[in-house]
Amino acid sequence: MAGHILARGGGRLQSRSYGGDRFRGSWYIANSPPAPTQPPLEHPVIKPLSLITGAFLLASLLPAQVAPAAYRDHDQELDSGYRDNQGKGSQVVFSETLGAQDASWIQVHFGIVNLPLGSYLRITGLKDEVHQRLDAMSMEDYSYRSCYFNGEEVRVELIAAAGSKANRVEITGISAGEIAPETDTICGDLDDRVLSFDNRQGRTFPVGCTAWMIGPDMGLSAGHCASAGSNIFIHFNVPLSTSNGGLVQPHPDDQYPYNVMESMNEGVGKDWGAARVLPNSNTGLLPPQAYGEGWYELGPVPTQIGVDQIRITGYGSVASSSNLPRTHTQVQKTHIGALASTGSTALQYEADTTGGNSGSPVIDETSGMAVGIHTHGGCNPTAGANSGTRIDRNDLQAAIERLDPPDVLGESQSFGSSCPGSAGQGLLSISNMPLIGKTMRVNVGGVPAFQTGAMLIGDSDSNWAAAGVSLPLDLTPFGIPGCNLLVTPDRSIPADTGFGFVGKDIFLPDDESLVGKDFFIQFLYFDPPMGVFRLSNGSRFKIGG
Repeated sequence: MAGHILARGGGRLQSRSYGGDRFRGSWYIANSPPAPTQPPLEHPVIKPLSLITGAFLLASLLPAQVAPAAYRDHDQELDSGYRDNQGKGSQVVFSETLGAQDASWIQVHFGIVNLPLGSYLRITGLKDEVHQRLDAMSMEDYSYRSCYFNGEEVRVELIAAAGSKANRVEITGISAGEIAPETDTICGDLDDRVLSFDNRQGRTFPVGCTAWMIGPDMGLSAGHCASAGSNIFIHFNVPLSTSNGGLVQPHPDDQYPYNVMESMNEGVGKDWGAARVLPNSNTGLLPPQAYGEGWYELGPVPTQIGVDQIRITGYGSVASSSNLPRTHTQVQKTHIGALASTGSTALQYEADTTGGNSGSPVIDETSGMAVGIHTHGGCNPTAGANSGTRIDRNDLQAAIERLDPPDVLGESQSFGSSCPGSAGQGLLSISNMPLIGKTMRVNVGGVPAFQTGAMLIGDSDSNWAAAGVSLPLDLTPFGIPGCNLLVTPDRSIPADTGFGFVGKDIFLPDDESLVGKDFFIQFLYFDPPMGVFRLSNGSRFKIGG
């Protein structure tokens, strides 16, 4: 591991590469009467008063500080059907314009999507003329949803790779943004927060909270913002809001999938969530790679009560009655206040916060380290304090350690060549780091649909000792013309080709003896139009852990 949680600052950045007939139409939705749909939120559990003592008696009754986005979900049923591209270059084979009247922003929801290797979706926000690119791998990362686009309209285009078959996109609906409600918990008469710019933290959307980076791909926020298993977004470089407090979405390059892995939501001092941040679909980069600002180190909780040393930086809202302009609502702001009290798992402070600040880092200004997670409001113009969870909770530390980068990094590298089939080149790739105790995703594009195949996994790419032959082995004499066996077929795992694309999850045993070892994989499938078997290229992978 990178080290003890309270001395965290190391780590290693990992990048992941992302990596027919033309049809055009439009679909526009007028504003309709259904009530706004809000994201599911878990509310803090109020413990019996007999179990609460000391300074945190009142804190247990304090409000969680979220500012969920207001929006309406609109169902749609749009389907491109299966589309081929027989040309020599990429081609737009399907295009739809979607909209919702008076929407401040739009997100598109997808159903069945089939994107062979080289094919992708291009989603364009027509107001700003910005684009998002989603291929088969990043579509899964983004949980079959687009990022968020400003304005009333977006265009979805299906771009088919040259020679690809069975490209398809199904659109199931959109979310359309509205103006969110306002909340306040300011310490004193005035809101003393000022605009700030620190890309170690971002706005989580649409739940209306703050999250912050603690490693190359690790983030923390409040547990009541999103429970374990939630797939939301974290936004960086958030623009100013409109004059009436309407949220403005950042560029698609600044929107990342934020997947909550573990969380707790049991009130003040027992409220935290640890998440994995995934690469941006346009850039293939993680936030620390894109912005060069690293992440927060975690440090010990200070003990000097009454000293102005607690900084809260986050994406709190601004009420219309505030001394701050509404353009500052849910954009990054910061304020320093006094440490009011500490408990065994919680701490209180007099730094200004509002709804949307939940999840903010509680920063010790003297060291610059994060010492807690802000979760609850409690300040008012005459008294009170805001509250958060201490960073040194044992269960929170354990969760962070489980998310920590492995000591040995997994690797994968393509080698050899595939042999052409009726659907093109069967190209194999591994989309995530192979680690013990984790699932490895193997993708194969350019294969015929609905055929049986098998992943061949071997211990060597040079010598098949059991057969007494060297690799690669020309299979033409064996009735498989133009193909080479690249790996020893020591093991095989069945894998069907689905709609012309294979996405096979292979679980790697939690066995320390496998760490650092090389294995090799190749895909074998039957091609009915050709009447013969075909093989993909190979991939060499080293297991990490």
